[in-house]
Amino acid sequence: MWRSLVARLRMSVPQIDEVVVASAKRRILVIALFGGPVVVTGVMLSVGHVLPTTAVTAMTALAALIVGVSVAKLEAPLRPARGRWLDAAEQAIRAIVECRPEEGVPKALATMRHVAGRGAVSTELWWFSPARCYSVDTAGYLRSTSGALPAWLIRQVEQAREATLSADDVGATLQCTNKIQELAKRPDLRPIVQWYEERSILAISAIVVDGALEGVVVLPRGERDEPVTLEESRAFRRLADAFGGAMQSIARCARSEEREKVTQRRMETARDHLDKVDRHVEWDGERHIANAEFLAESANAGVYSPDMRIAVEQLQHRVRMDAPVALIAALGVSPVAHIAQAHLKGPRRRAPLIVVDCAAHRYQDELCWSSATKSPLQLAHRGTLVLLIPSSLPASVQIYIADALSTRRAPHAQSDPLDVALIVALPAAPEGASSSLHPRLAARLRDALAAPVVLPPLGARAEDLRSIVLAMIAQEAIHHRGAPLGIEPTALAYLVNYEAASEPELRGIVVRLVDRAIAPRISFADVLAVAGHAKSGESRDCREQPLSVDFSA
Repeated sequence: MWRSLVARLRMSVPQIDEVVVASAKRRILVIALFGGPVVVTGVMLSVGHVLPTTAVTAMTALAALIVGVSVAKLEAPLRPARGRWLDAAEQAIRAIVECRPEEGVPKALATMRHVAGRGAVSTELWWFSPARCYSVDTAGYLRSTSGALPAWLIRQVEQAREATLSADDVGATLQCTNKIQELAKRPDLRPIVQWYEERSILAISAIVVDGALEGVVVLPRGERDEPVTLEESRAFRRLADAFGGAMQSIARCARSEEREKVTQRRMETARDHLDKVDRHVEWDGERHIANAEFLAESANAGVYSPDMRIAVEQLQHRVRMDAPVALIAALGVSPVAHIAQAHLKGPRRRAPLIVVDCAAHRYQDELCWSSATKSPLQLAHRGTLVLLIPSSLPASVQIYIADALSTRRAPHAQSDPLDVALIVALPAAPEGASSSLHPRLAARLRDALAAPVVLPPLGARAEDLRSIVLAMIAQEAIHHRGAPLGIEPTALAYLVNYEAASEPELRGIVVRLVDRAIAPRISFADVLAVAGHAKSGESRDCREQPLSVDFSA
């Protein structure tokens, strides 16, 4: 019964602040020490009638007033650590409040470092978002480094009284003063003890903003050997609160800088990647041009006849317009070189040129055309697709090609819309060719089939025969002999007047001549032995032709 009554009385009486009690005790002691002698002296003077009562009273009152005014200075020796840490904390708080955060925080950190004594490390301000440790150097400039505090230490700071964990509290918590053996058995505690010893920490105060722990203030011990009192812990907590208000602005700027750095790194990475892509695109364009130039090498010889020049100009005009082209090639005339030459004159010169021999077995299967990696449609994307005799393809394949070109649907599902310039090479006249094509594919070539480009046969190109023969001899001589080979003027005149049915027939004659020739040049006898005598309709003498060609020089 009595115990419950005492407990109720304790609960009804308001709790007295220990800091207020300690300050009151200190004031009373100072007043007793300095005010007591003043009162005793005044009493003695008034009793002994040494001085008039009025004067004694005035002097006593004046002395008491002086003691009262100077009580703050007189009690300084009695304050914890002579009040140096308390005054430094108040000075740091004023610096934070009166100055901008960029100026106040370094001044406050420098003030707390100076009070720790000469040789002490800087006061550290740890902020969790972003994870930074702020400190000042000997010149007072703010420095920041990345790092993190031990999780155990953060939990202990949150649970400490006045949100301030002193070194004595850490020692009591770890129980490492008298239990060295126990500490040796706890390897998880060694880093914490080492962390405190290396930094010579006096106390750590938590920075709480809106009820959340945002950081801590680590105060160095320096030359101090006294324990931290409750009054100092409360002052350190007020200092931490002041840091919290200022650090929100600094942390906001730091997070902005971090985002800027991340964005800058991403931009640099994207720029490097884009440069690599540009270089690869440039290299791909150069490779496509080199491939087209390789295919167009033979087209430079034999373009002097009017019919051939008209056909080449029509072909190049259609390619420059980026329109479908229908090319009619006579038997034995290869259109690939002229198509490659026109491709180099068009807007897709840096894009791929894919030539498909539709008579080949692999292109007869629709799976080849629908493949995401091997389809000619996919390979010719953004370039030119050449179909040699597309009428030889099955109807299903022709329908697939026509539908893909109409809907611009690429075989690869994730690819861009199909972009292909179509050129078809047909062996017959447009009327016969259109009937051999599937109607869907012919519909894609309606304008081209209405005005096809016709490559004349070899017999209609008398002006081109001389350059064609000389180009064939030079090429075959390098292939088979490894050295140039000349030809007599009469032999060349005979070959020019020889009515070859096609280019393959003429090339076959040139190959046999190069293989038969013994001297550094092809003789007229070699030509007669290979090509036979002139036909009955040839009346002119080839030996009188004013031709002089010699490749041996």
